[in-house]
Amino acid sequence: MCRLRRQASLVLATVVGFSATFTPETAHAAPILVVNGGGILTGAKAVTVDGHLYDVEFVEGTCTAVFGICDEAHFAFTTESAALAASKALGDYIFLDVPGLGNFDSEPMSTNGCFFPANCWALTPYKILGDNFLIAQALNSAVGTDDGFFLHQPNGPGLSIFGSATETIYDSSVDINGVFAKWTPVPDCSPFPGRGHTDGCFPGPGPFPAPEPAITLLIAAGIGAAVVKRRFKWWR
Repeated sequence: MCRLRRQASLVLATVVGFSATFTPETAHAAPILVVNGGGILTGAKAVTVDGHLYDVEFVEGTCTAVFGICDEAHFAFTTESAALAASKALGDYIFLDVPGLGNFDSEPMSTNGCFFPANCWALTPYKILGDNFLIAQALNSAVGTDDGFFLHQPNGPGLSIFGSATETIYDSSVDINGVFAKWTPVPDCSPFPGRGHTDGCFPGPGPFPAPEPAITLLIAAGIGAAVVKRRFKWWR
């Protein structure tokens, strides 16, 4: 009986220890830069912004042409802080000089839609104000110390969606150093670390979920019960 009690104590320790090993893990990987055959950076996949993954494309045109409808429902980010975080991510992870791939930091014209050698602005819309839209900007400068991220006219008027007698519709295709950053959330595949990703998901920063604690305890308890049963049969 004493020996059986010792086995039960061992099982309890096994359950607790087994549960402790299944803690949430986080995997991290660099975004995947998308470069066309001409060596021009057209976007990136699996960019982390505020702990979530997004794809980004650098697209020319008017706000309506780029987003289908120029409204907040079609913007990936709808607050100043989120749009600034997205713009910062461009400077941190995308506009970089990558040996063998391209100088996407020191040569701004290596980004799609950028035709001014000194610098280029990537525009992330986040809010509608009347007939205008507000943006956060990532500045990619040939002089690296000038790089940064900013809000453009946060109190308006912003850039024109439709144009009017007093305002010209904003069109990045005629802006030699401006291009839209079009963000799309990456589907949450919720894989376990090391098990790969399903279609439509890209390897990148997590967080990836671990098994639910209750499930973990049930698994551990099952193993523990098997140990007790085996030991008890041997004792008899």
